[in-house]
Amino acid sequence: MEELIKITEYNGKKAVSARELHQFLEISTRFDMWAKRMREYGFNEGTDFCTILSESTGGRPSLDYALTLDTAKHWAMMQRNERGMQARQYFIEVEKRVNRPLSHAELLLQQCQMLVEQEKRLSQVEEKVDRLIEVHEEAERDLHELPISDKEIPEMSLRDQIRMLVNKYCEVSSLGQHQVWDKVYTTLYYSYHIPLRSYKMRKGESLLDVAERVGCLDKIHVIVSGLFKRLNFIEF
Repeated sequence: MEELIKITEYNGKKAVSARELHQFLEISTRFDMWAKRMREYGFNEGTDFCTILSESTGGRPSLDYALTLDTAKHWAMMQRNERGMQARQYFIEVEKRVNRPLSHAELLLQQCQMLVEQEKRLSQVEEKVDRLIEVHEEAERDLHELPISDKEIPEMSLRDQIRMLVNKYCEVSSLGQHQVWDKVYTTLYYSYHIPLRSYKMRKGESLLDVAERVGCLDKIHVIVSGLFKRLNFIEF
């Protein structure tokens, strides 16, 4: 059977482009106006047709409709001309072919095609797995070839320990940095009589810089660790 109008698949069903049908029927009315008039005859979107966007010759998407075979047959018949009858008969023949039982040979061919597609997909998966294994092995080789440093890993400074503890305390207590540091410096004053805020700060210095300069980081570490004890956390 000669293909008069291209039959495609849409959502698992045979479908016809409304634009191609419009062109085949040689409708003089502009496509959008003709399609609007056809839709007004009681055809339901989602059941009889679906709105789609297709690329036009200019590259910009244009509005189209994926018609079911039954809808395409009705639209063709409603034109009441020779081209419409020709299209209608064509869709009837297509429906017969779609709905007729497959012969034994056709079933075997269909199964063979499915097996070929499965084999292709399996081959692609195997190629990807092989590539991943190859990349993993290359990474392992590169890792083993890296020189091992004989330098000891430096211990975290007291200052960095304090900052880490404060950040963690802010996270678990839902308090802001400013609130926590204010609590730490206030406790430093009342517990150790160190008025850190009264020290003259140098340009670009923070209160923690001042604490390091005057030698009271150890006391701040004790204070921050104590905050965790009150929350039943183990000291870091």
